[in-house]
Parts: sequence; C-alpha cells; structure tokens
Amino acid sequence: MKRVYFDKPRIFYGLLPILLLIIAVTASCGGGGYGGGGAPPDTTAPVTTANPGSGTYGSVQNVTLTSNESSIVYYSLDGADPSVGGSNTISGTSPISGVSIGAGTIVLKFFAIDATGNREAVKTETYVIDLVSPTVSLVSAAPDPFGLLTTRTISWQSNEAGIYAVELGGTGTLGSGTTLALGSITANTPVDQVMNGYQLSFSAATPLWIYVTDAVGHTGSTSVSLSMKPLVAIPIGGVLSKIVILPGGQKAYIARTSDNVVAVVDTDPLSASYNTVLTTVSVGIRPNGIAIVPDGTRAYVTNSGETISDIDTLSVISTATDAEIATTPLGSQTAPGGIAITMDGKRGYFTSFENKIYIVDTDPGSLTYNLVVDYIPRVLLLSGNIAMTPNGKKAVVNWAGIIAHAVDVIDVDPTSPTYNTVIASPVPIVPGVSGDVAVSPDSAFAYATNGEGQLCKIDLQMYTLPLCYAGVFFAQGSIALTPDGSTALHSNFNSKKLYVIKTSDLTSITEVDLGAELGNSIAITPDGSRAYVERSVLSASSELVMVPLQ
Repeated sequence: MKRVYFDKPRIFYGLLPILLLIIAVTASCGGGGYGGGGAPPDTTAPVTTANPGSGTYGSVQNVTLTSNESSIVYYSLDGADPSVGGSNTISGTSPISGVSIGAGTIVLKFFAIDATGNREAVKTETYVIDLVSPTVSLVSAAPDPFGLLTTRTISWQSNEAGIYAVELGGTGTLGSGTTLALGSITANTPVDQVMNGYQLSFSAATPLWIYVTDAVGHTGSTSVSLSMKPLVAIPIGGVLSKIVILPGGQKAYIARTSDNVVAVVDTDPLSASYNTVLTTVSVGIRPNGIAIVPDGTRAYVTNSGETISDIDTLSVISTATDAEIATTPLGSQTAPGGIAITMDGKRGYFTSFENKIYIVDTDPGSLTYNLVVDYIPRVLLLSGNIAMTPNGKKAVVNWAGIIAHAVDVIDVDPTSPTYNTVIASPVPIVPGVSGDVAVSPDSAFAYATNGEGQLCKIDLQMYTLPLCYAGVFFAQGSIALTPDGSTALHSNFNSKKLYVIKTSDLTSITEVDLGAELGNSIAITPDGSRAYVERSVLSASSELVMVPLQ
C-alpha cells in the first residue's frame, strides 16, 4: 500500500487566515483583551465645577465643588495653587459642599484627581463679597432755615456707586417719604439737590433723606433737617384795610378802619423794635386806602367815612414824624377807596363812590398841593384799587359797582394826547366785585381779578388777557408781586391760605395755610425778603403775619 505524506508547512499557512479571523472576532466581542480580558485604561481627567461661580455678592457664599466622576477634590482660598499635601490645600471626596467665601475679594482655586490617577488642571473662581452698605454723606454744610421763596443747593456723595433716591420726609426707610429725585451715581462724585422753601412747612422741620443702593442691594442713607424761618405774628387790633411799606423798607403803615387810626410797624430787621407797632396815627373816619410817595416822605390815606353825613377826607402823614400833617375835605358821599401816586410823586389817583376817579395834587411845590384838581368820570364805579406802572405812564384800576366789575387802563403821562383818559378796558364790565391789582416791574403786564374771581394777566401793550387762572377763587383778594416780578402772592378774603403763583404762566407754586382768615392786603418789602399779610382782620385780635420769603 502506498503511503501518503502531508506537507505540514503548507497546511499551517493555509489555516493562518482562519486563526487570525477567530482572534479578531474574539477581541471585538470582548472575549479577549488587555491583560486577560478587561476594559481599556481610563486616561480622561475629571471635570470639576463650582456653584455658585465667580461674581459679586452681598452676602457670604457657600460654594459646592462637584466633579463629573468619583474624585478627590483639592482646593485653596489664599490665591495660590493647591497641591496634594500642600499646607494651603483642603481636600475631600466630590462633591465638597460648604466652602465658605467670606468678605472681600476671594480667589478659589481647585482641581480633582480620579481613581485611576487622572488629574485636571487647576481652575480659578473669583468672588467679591460686599457686606457693607454705602456711606452717604453731605458735601456741603446743612442749610440755614429757608424763606418761602428761598432756593438752596444741598450737595452729597456716596463712597460706592449705585442707584439713589432723594425723599422729603419719611421715617428713614426707602420709600417712606415723598420722592424728589432718582438716578444713578458713581463713587465719590458729588450730586446736587436743589430745594425750595415752599416745599417745606412752617409748622415743623422736615428731614431730607438720601438713599444709595449698591450693586448687591445694600442701602446706605443720610439725612439733613430742613426748617423754615418762623412766621412772626404782630398784634394790630381792630378791623384792618390797606397795608403799604416805605420804599426803604423801614416801616409799614396799616389802615385800622375800626378806630380811625393808621398803625405804624417797624419792618427794619436791624432795629431793636423790629416787627412791633411803633405808634398809631389818628386820621379821618374809617381809613381805607394808603399810598406812599416815591421818595417815602409822606403817606396819603383815604378816609371813607362811616355814614352819609360824615365828611370824607384825605389825610397826609409825615413818615419822619408819623403824624398827620394835612387833611383835605372831600365831601360827605365821596367814600374814597384805593389810591396810588404817580412815579414822579406829583399826582395821586383814588376811586370814589361818586363814579369818579379823583386826581389830587401831591407836589409840595405846587399852589394846589394836597387839593383835588381833577377827576376822570367812570359810570358805575363805586370802589376799587389802583396801581401805577413803574415807567410812570399808566394807571390800572380794578373797580366795582353795585352789580358791575371792570379793569381799566388810564393814561397818566402828562405829555400824552390822551392824558387822564381811559385808554383801554381789557377786562370788560361784567357782574362781580372788585379785587386788587399789581403791575410788573417792567410795566408790561398787570395782574388783577376779573368778575368771575379768576386771576388774570393783562398785556399793557396790546390790552389783551393772555392768561386767566381759575385754580382758586380770588375775588376780593390781595395781590403783591416780588421785586423781580416772577412771583405773585395772593390771598382770598376770609380764607386761611396764601397762594404763591408763578407770573409767567399763572401756575400755582404752592398754598400756605397761615392758620387764620386772611384780609384784603399783602405787602412785600422792597428787597423781596419778607411779606406782611393781614390776618383775622375782622376781630379785635387782628394782626399782621410776617412771612419770610428769603
């Protein structure tokens, strides 16, 4: 029998591909592997995060460090890198909670190492922990007491940037007062707050609070107490009528109609008898209107009489001696009312019950000195008030009759062809009672009440009424303008309120409650610092109230 011999090398190499395929399949199915069949080694470093992360905070923060796999976390709080076994390093198993971040700027650095020794790079989170409220302080000194029309600036600043609020009044808690201003502020940058006296109260001091809230919600504050100069009551007594002040501001003269005298009040702040009654001057029966000549040497008083049998008169008072130096009889039914003196001091104009506006010679060098020399007829006119324009060319009369009211403009310029005639009636004749009248320092406008009790602005060039203010009832009230003409003070007869009006547009600035019924007259000192207002004029306790304006 023939033997068969196998070629061993040829068989081995023929089976080799099959063996390699078996090995590959086994490996892909996990049947073989590294070092006896395990997973491939872990070469990825852990990822650790901090919560909360970097930022500015208003309170201590508790940070949690968390890795995405089981790890040991190492961290430091001193700004230096942590290290395994380092003296500045704290470690623990992830997650680590309660890493306390205190006040100031804190740099947290950390890393983690997993179970197979993979180590992540050092990470950094920076925290600004602000636990202190802003310090708010005044830059300027606290202001002195205000007058009603005083404007003062209060400067303040904060040592931190933030949002500010300025409030008038309140308890010291943000939002408890009246908000005056809101805005943002940078650190140590002064901010000005303008305050007006009319924003305050005569009855008590008012705190001005300034609050600043920083970026993390802490609020700091400061306050300053703001007060008004006090009202001063000056007892006069009796029933009062007109009040006027000398051009130099030293004295005021007040008609006391109930007992036929004119009271003289010291209005000189430098005088030892300031705001007291110096004397009373006896005049005719029932003194009514008063006017001072421009040089301040004499006061003219209209005495309207009590009954139709009384002889009405015009009294002249020397302001140097405070004594009556002349009396001019007018008749038994003249009932003179408001009076005004021309700017040259040579003529006086006064209303009367006889439907006339009388003209009296007030020129000491004239042969007819202190005598009535002429009149201007005006049908229906019985009483009223008169004001002269500072340029000496016109008189404005706010008058009334039994059922009539009007405002007339009279030419009082001796060089004019219409001298001593009514040249315009910008407020036509309507039912109503008379009121007061005042003229602006530039002679351009007059301010008077119309028959409906509105305060009207009268254009003395075009003789129109560009504005009338009906916010309150002004009939039978008194009007006085500040020396610059920007502000009018107005009182209503038997009302307790003094109204402060902006003359440019007749808007109300404020209303001041003076505590008792007011009268028919207001006078402002020539320097604009004080107003004198009649109060409780129908009783034995009548008085003047000095209202500080500046």
